[in-house]
Amino acid sequence: MAYDLDALHLPAAWRRLADPLETATDGLVRLDERLARADPVLADGARARAHLFDAQAALHLDGELVALEDLVLHEAAMDVRRPTLALGRAVAVLADRRRLAAASPGWAFSAAGWTLLAGPEPTGLEAEEDEDERDDDDVLVGASGEAADPAFAAIDRLLARTRRTLAGYEAGTPIRRGDPGGDPAAAWRRVIDDARDLPALLAAAVALDAWLVLDPAPRQGH
Repeated sequence: MAYDLDALHLPAAWRRLADPLETATDGLVRLDERLARADPVLADGARARAHLFDAQAALHLDGELVALEDLVLHEAAMDVRRPTLALGRAVAVLADRRRLAAASPGWAFSAAGWTLLAGPEPTGLEAEEDEDERDDDDVLVGASGEAADPAFAAIDRLLARTRRTLAGYEAGTPIRRGDPGGDPAAAWRRVIDDARDLPALLAAAVALDAWLVLDPAPRQGH
């Protein structure tokens, strides 16, 4: 699947967004400066809330609804409801966000950082087993959508990947496995490079949109 940025490189394509983008960028810069100068307890609390909100939003983008209070209570080991698969995925997103935030800038593009984001590269045998077991046992989930064991999170990831693939076919842009030169990770990095001359927030939006379209980390359910 190709991700075309040519239209966005024409200022007319985003000129109407220029003022809102500038305002949003200014607001973010001011917020970063205020957090840098604030009391550490206040700054850490604001960042912690941002991680929770973004972990919740990441699941919303994938069509999963996770209540923020459920995520907070689960973090505190004070669940009032039985944890769901979606909550387990939100917890995984939250853990990844915290690791990325604690690392140095650029670490996400290192070998270790990319392994965290995209998951370890499967061996040939593991890849064959993944294909063979793709249509095996039905997911053992109750009527409420809750799983009996956290191990079923792997099945949930597989189903999410399948939904994304089917959505691509329905949109008329099928993704072929094993397509030479069709490395989604490399394609996503090219998008990042191509968007560097766009306004910062617009480039960030393009990076997220390209991530969702190209799916460079299919081995990770989130």
